Amino acid sequence: MVRLKLSQRLVLLMFAAMTPLLIALVYILVSLTATRNKEVTDQAFQDGRLATLEIQRILTGFESVLVTLSSAPAVRQLETDRCALLLAETNRRVAGIETLGFIDKDGVIRCRHDGQGLGVIVKDRSYFQEALQTHRLVIGTYLESRVTGKKTLPIALRVMDKERTVLGVMALSIDLKWLQSRLAERSYAPEASITVADKEGVIIARYPHPERFVGTPIPGTYKHLVDAGKPGVIEVTSQDGTERILAYFPVSAVPTGLYVSTGVSTDRAFAPVRSASTAAVVAAVAATVLTLFLSWQTSHAAIGVPLARITDTLDRWQQGDHKQRTNMSAETELGQIGFAIDNFIDRLEEARRQQELLVGELSHRVKNILAVVTSVARQTFETGALGQEKFSARLAAMATAFDLLANGSGQSASLKDLVLATIQPFGDLARFKIDGDGCRVDPKAALAFTMAVHELCTNAVKYGSLSVHQGWVSIAWKSGADDKLKFVWAEHDGPAVQSPSRKGFGTSMIERVWAAQVGGQVTTHYEVSGFRCEVIVETAATH
Repeated sequence: MVRLKLSQRLVLLMFAAMTPLLIALVYILVSLTATRNKEVTDQAFQDGRLATLEIQRILTGFESVLVTLSSAPAVRQLETDRCALLLAETNRRVAGIETLGFIDKDGVIRCRHDGQGLGVIVKDRSYFQEALQTHRLVIGTYLESRVTGKKTLPIALRVMDKERTVLGVMALSIDLKWLQSRLAERSYAPEASITVADKEGVIIARYPHPERFVGTPIPGTYKHLVDAGKPGVIEVTSQDGTERILAYFPVSAVPTGLYVSTGVSTDRAFAPVRSASTAAVVAAVAATVLTLFLSWQTSHAAIGVPLARITDTLDRWQQGDHKQRTNMSAETELGQIGFAIDNFIDRLEEARRQQELLVGELSHRVKNILAVVTSVARQTFETGALGQEKFSARLAAMATAFDLLANGSGQSASLKDLVLATIQPFGDLARFKIDGDGCRVDPKAALAFTMAVHELCTNAVKYGSLSVHQGWVSIAWKSGADDKLKFVWAEHDGPAVQSPSRKGFGTSMIERVWAAQVGGQVTTHYEVSGFRCEVIVETAATH
């Protein structure tokens, strides 16, 4: 496993700290792009629906004209002069009409607004044949007029007399330049587009660049959109090479029988998002690089250099250069370590000098002790054989005295004082109810009680009654007539208690400490009122 330096770990830590910010940035950019994509899609679809409704309104107006003319007596009775005058007046009043005329049921033009083309046969035209078969308005396809030679879009309506006998077809052709001007009057976003095509996919109006596309078929790649079952939105490369989000309304989904599509330029629509994303990414990369660079420089100056100074001082001191010091100030954390090391080395040097003095002193005192022992031996052995036992007992007493002095364990301790001292760090003493006699315990038992009570307090703070504001603990003990000490720890008003599925480390440690140190018997209870621990200790372990 590769071990990293502290400075390297600091750099990794800074990178790890930056990672959530980078993730959040990516999430925001993705969300922003998705939101903008939905906005653009909705905009394209709404523009297409409005364009479809406008074309439908235009055609509805033309249908009203045909319905009105079809019921006129001059048309039904085929009064040529009056019919021509009526059609001419209508053509003059209604904008957008290229030609207007009546065709009898045999397909012969019998009346026109301009008096031209009378007698021309158009029975092979699909719009004428379809109009004879239905009472609905018929939208034809893009074609060239046999009378004027102009490119037009015919619409037709069947004419019947009062007896419901078919007389012929009333037809008009739409002025495509006028239709194109109506499209141009709309307000468009930069590089937006709108396309209107007949049911065979031939474009009859287009914005922009109508001169390039009117009269041309929609490319085969997109011809399926004309015959699609329902409207939709796709992202395409338009015929003019512009990337667009395109909303399309097929012939079957539009009452007019025409195909309509509107497009929104993706470059224009997403330009603000892309600019913001680019700026954010550049800023994030710059911030990350700058942060890593500064953290590396900082770690080198604040960690690497001081640590090298400390280790160099320790190495040279171990090699015998006892005058070497870090000479670091305690103003920084590592400076405090260096300052403490300097103080420690000073104390070691002082201790070394004192050790030299103590060795001499010890030599002197050993000589004195030997003199005392010699004197004791001389006085003891003067009493005969019994003196050897007294001498051994006296030496043992001296050894015990030295052990007690060396270990600092020559006195018993009050159990109450031990408990109070142990619970002191765990908050308000008012949360502990202590009830016990003046029992004293020896050092070994004192250690066991201290460790166990500390662990019980720790568990109560983490999981038990001391983890909540209203919780409290009762601690009681009593020396019985049977030479046994009973010690009880009980928690109250804490969280709900459940018996654990397995014994925890703390409980096991408490049992081991009391069992190993004083031979105690430990019993734990997980009661509704709170955790309870009982210990029975032989009073032989106490004084």
